Amino acid sequence: MEDDFSELIERLGVTMQLPPLREEELKSATYLLIRHGYSEYNYKDKMLALQHGEESEEFKSLKLDTSMMDPGLHAIGIRQCEVN
Repeated sequence: MEDDFSELIERLGVTMQLPPLREEELKSATYLLIRHGYSEYNYKDKMLALQHGEESEEFKSLKLDTSMMDPGLHAIGIRQCEVN
């Protein structure tokens, strides 16, 4: 993993790798849910909360930003995909 991401990942508390499912769990599962990776929205949400607080106008305006309805993966999310 690149050093510049390591510090950011730790500071944001992002989980990078999940334990694999056991084969018996997969065979007996009715549903298998696949979670998305860390998105641009996740990143902006966390950074605004850290920089301005969750009660700030900057943080609240992100919730209304229509460009964040279906954002792409952040570079951290791409790394999550690569390590899982």
